[in-house]
Amino acid sequence: MIQGETTWLEYYAPSNVTENPIIQISNVVYIYRGVEDFVNPFIKEASGKDDDLVLKADPCQIDVACTPENVGWGEQIDAAVHYTFQQGGGFYVCSASLLNNTSQDCTPYILTAWHCGEKNANSSLSGWTWYWNYQKSSCQPNSNGSDPSKGNQTMINGTVRSSSGSGNLNNPPSTNQLAGSDYYLVELGSNVPASYNAFFAGPMNFTGTLTIDGVLNII
Repeated sequence: MIQGETTWLEYYAPSNVTENPIIQISNVVYIYRGVEDFVNPFIKEASGKDDDLVLKADPCQIDVACTPENVGWGEQIDAAVHYTFQQGGGFYVCSASLLNNTSQDCTPYILTAWHCGEKNANSSLSGWTWYWNYQKSSCQPNSNGSDPSKGNQTMINGTVRSSSGSGNLNNPPSTNQLAGSDYYLVELGSNVPASYNAFFAGPMNFTGTLTIDGVLNII
């Protein structure tokens, strides 16, 4: 991703090559992320309010790099997934979670929202990119002017295994409503590399006894 409106493409060829190169660019995606930082002063002036109307995050939202809020949540943080996809001429970003199942077999399931792409069950996702460890490296409270690096811990594509848009949960919804609980479940085509240090959120195995007063004793 390049910030700004101008970039240079440089092509280097061996000295014995005499033909002119043919360079083809299949797609150019322009993202307006960050434009709110520039227009916010004008919104303040027009509204007469001196508050941050269009920040990327509210002051109450804490970076996962910040303590003490992140203490004890390190594994759950590693379950978060950032992803991008192109659809209908537009380019989108959303978030999701890597999800475990009751078999505890680490099948690479990703759970996200149906309104992020509106995919139905059995849909094949082509060109979707999933990013792990997309987070700031240090605590920067109230600083949303720059995005973390996406890095190279990625996977692509997948198959939708279940979706609230599949026709079994009040779909199609009525006006201005989402179908059912607004979810879809994706299965990736291969296991998540161990080097990503990903965490599978969800069920955990334990044995225990539930007493009458509601205290769970884990054995």
